[in-house]
Amino acid sequence: MRLGLMGRSWAFVLVAVLALAAPNAVAAPKPAKAPKPAAAVAAAPADKLLPAKPDFTFWPHDYSDLKPDPAVRYGVLPNGMRYAIKKNSQPKNTAALRLRIASGSIQETDAQQGLAHYLEHMAFNGSKNVAEGEMVKILERKGLAFGPDTNAYTSFGETVYMLDLPNVQKDTIDTGISLMRETADRLTISQASVERERGVILSEERSRDTPELRASKARYDLWLQGQIVARRFPIGLIETINAANREKILDYYQRFYRPERALFVVVGDVDVDAMEAQIKKTFADWSQPGAAGVDPGLGQVIKRGQQAKVLVEPKGSTQVSITYVSAPERFADTAGQRQHDLRRELAMAVVNRRLERLARADNPPFIAAGLGRFDLSRSATLANVSIQTAPDGWAKGMAASEQELRRALQYGVDQVELDREIAEMRAGYENAAISADTRETRSLAMDIVSAFDDVSVFTHPRDDFARFDAMVKGFTAAQASTLLREAFKGEGPLLFLNANQPVPGGEKALNDAFDASKKIAVLAPAKQTAKTWTYTSFGKPGAVIDRKRDAVSGVDMLRFANGVKLNVKSTDFDKDQIGVLVRLGGGQLVMPKTAPGLNWVSPFAVPEGGLGKLDREEIDRALTGKVVGLSFGVDDNAFVLSGGTRGEDLATQLQLVAASITDSAWRPQGLKRMQSFAENQFKQLEASPGRVLGRDAPAILRSGDGRWAFPTLAQAQAITMEQVKSPVAPALARAPIEVTLVGDVTLAQAEKLVAATLGALPARAADFPGPADAKTVRFAQGGGPILQLTHLGRADQSLGYIAFKGYDALGDLRKTRTQRFVAQLMRLRLTDEFRERLGASYSPSAGSQASDVFPGFGFVSASAETPPEKVTLFYQIVDQIAAELREGRFDDDLIERARKPLVEAAQNAEKTNAFWIGAIADIQTDPQTQFSLRTRISDLQTITRAELVAAAKEILQPQNAVRIRVDAKPATP
Repeated sequence: MRLGLMGRSWAFVLVAVLALAAPNAVAAPKPAKAPKPAAAVAAAPADKLLPAKPDFTFWPHDYSDLKPDPAVRYGVLPNGMRYAIKKNSQPKNTAALRLRIASGSIQETDAQQGLAHYLEHMAFNGSKNVAEGEMVKILERKGLAFGPDTNAYTSFGETVYMLDLPNVQKDTIDTGISLMRETADRLTISQASVERERGVILSEERSRDTPELRASKARYDLWLQGQIVARRFPIGLIETINAANREKILDYYQRFYRPERALFVVVGDVDVDAMEAQIKKTFADWSQPGAAGVDPGLGQVIKRGQQAKVLVEPKGSTQVSITYVSAPERFADTAGQRQHDLRRELAMAVVNRRLERLARADNPPFIAAGLGRFDLSRSATLANVSIQTAPDGWAKGMAASEQELRRALQYGVDQVELDREIAEMRAGYENAAISADTRETRSLAMDIVSAFDDVSVFTHPRDDFARFDAMVKGFTAAQASTLLREAFKGEGPLLFLNANQPVPGGEKALNDAFDASKKIAVLAPAKQTAKTWTYTSFGKPGAVIDRKRDAVSGVDMLRFANGVKLNVKSTDFDKDQIGVLVRLGGGQLVMPKTAPGLNWVSPFAVPEGGLGKLDREEIDRALTGKVVGLSFGVDDNAFVLSGGTRGEDLATQLQLVAASITDSAWRPQGLKRMQSFAENQFKQLEASPGRVLGRDAPAILRSGDGRWAFPTLAQAQAITMEQVKSPVAPALARAPIEVTLVGDVTLAQAEKLVAATLGALPARAADFPGPADAKTVRFAQGGGPILQLTHLGRADQSLGYIAFKGYDALGDLRKTRTQRFVAQLMRLRLTDEFRERLGASYSPSAGSQASDVFPGFGFVSASAETPPEKVTLFYQIVDQIAAELREGRFDDDLIERARKPLVEAAQNAEKTNAFWIGAIADIQTDPQTQFSLRTRISDLQTITRAELVAAAKEILQPQNAVRIRVDAKPATP
């Protein structure tokens, strides 16, 4: 059931296959968010414009007719600091703190590029009341893990500090708020800490210097020609990082970390009155000496006609875009503006649906394509078509997209198509409204920060839904067509091609291909017809022949006469949201060892194959307005079908799963789409040491077992749909089924609907074993020489990795958890030594894996990105730490810094549906699951020093270790 290296690495593949090159991607580690749609092209009345003053000096709702979420308390201190507080109890007894400073890389001078981000790092390196190196340790003692719970990001125009508190005990709250106060104006920024952190930041720069980032920089340079944002990527310049000192960073700190630029957000299970009083008391005396910094001018959008730019990134993907640029707009977020934006979004959704239909065709012109319109860092408004193609298919893909957009602009959109998008969007708004009171605390905190950054009103989802019907009432295809035509105006078109092989003719070839496409006449689009969902009957509803309840976990377990098992966990964590997970025996156990790549294509190819009566596009049409989903995965011992839905659509969700089991059509379009993406994606996997390790390590650690081997390009492109079908179809037909429903669902509802679908299927086999040797997976032989892998990225990018053979999760679970604890100790010590003391890596890591399927397979691992000359030092540090742990040479504080975050994370996980759907998915099949749920927290709370030392002595032995080193491939003479 556990995802290891292969699962994490290959998940990237499945996301990337449908990902267009996001035009607003930046170097900063900022959480992804959908950009706020740009305002109308036509001028708005003056009273609808935002004021001509910095955005951080007012609340967006002060200039809007929209009512902000009434549950959020807003305030401003006399020193200008703003705050927003919201009580929220999902998960219970937790809170999220966010300190936003309205300053990022844009506020830097030419000589300071990178100092905003450098300063972000210094916030964790000592302050007036916290000794250097102690901040993270203080938080760990409170149960916060560095990274997941303690983090920050720097973007173009903001820096945000984030603390996710695992409990709301007074001491924890006080600690979190006081540390945010230290960040505000009490940072020490000692020269010694600046020197130590330099290597960490250079490591981050190396890690982030990917083909995707270089393509983003080139796009910005084309789109924002002459504007400051194009040359202010947050990571900065190497020469600036190397020259950074205390004085330079302090100057930026004092000029821009000022209360009038700050927004402090608290969301969680807190008393709002008490929290407001504490904020006022804590931050009232915040001030900075000297003159305040001044925001620079961002530059103007210049007048341009058609212009082309080509970037050749050998290890990137092939992507082409058509963009129109206009001046940024300062419209207030009002009800009228939202209506305009929403209607335009619907019009674009029609075209995006047409593009997706082309991508699903038998001979698609591109892998994926889509329209977007957005504000780019307050510098420009962009209307964009972004297309991902095969390496030699950029001209064909660009032409097809240009013609499809032109078809929509010329002939408009159809009312049937528009009504479909309205129904889809309405379902989304309704779903958000129903579940609004159980939104997750961390997400809410970021949503409030993001709304302020976007200069948009943080409204309540129920208010948004209440406005929706009025916004679309009477909305016609003719009106949508007009909005679409207005959207795609501006300077340009600007053509950008990111190619991974040479482009003969360069920019001229790109211009010529676009001009040739424009000369091709387009016909009116074919009329779309509605489809009916016909998979509603699967036979006589099944009878329950056994039922029991696990009192500890609150899970109801039913077994139907056909052998199908049902697990139901009713929760109130997420209003009207239900997770559905169906496991069918098989998975890796029945996958052939001699056909690498089936795991790579199956998760996309199987659902994209559609059903016997409906292809994938027809399924979407038939289920318009339904909140359902379907994903396919390959677990160690099961094939997994999963989705998420709401109460009124649960029947349809289960019908979709049952139909996929009984009538999968195995059409090859999804497979072919993956194969067309293969050359792009395989090149990307060679571009950095981390990607190479993620690609190759799963098979290496399993002694070359082909089930975990990543295919060569030739192998991937040779896979047939029959090969995909061969191991999966028999499992769909016969394998045991275990269904798990978690969320806002009653046992009676679950029993009735599963009985009518999966419970009505023909009898299932009691077991579905693979070949006799299916469970034989041998951990690689340890103690040998370092295995050398190579990547094709920068010469100064290297990585060290080590894995010690450990325990599986089939026997003594306490020992398995002790192994995990040992890995946490390793992570803390590696961070202390390799990152903090030596400054040799941005993100050294350690972890553990223990199989509950393959006997004897488990390990503790550690890794770090670092310059080539420091890889040997990494291994020395790991060996030193391993010896410390084996010999018990560590203090009790280290144990508690490891234990507290593990325990807090385990306890808080139980307050989420995501935990439960994974934890109980095989509770009737695996006899250990119930015992595991009873002991998972108590074990972590009581594991002793003696147990940790004993486990370290057994696991962390040099002869148990597999060492992998990834360096840049030497240049060919």
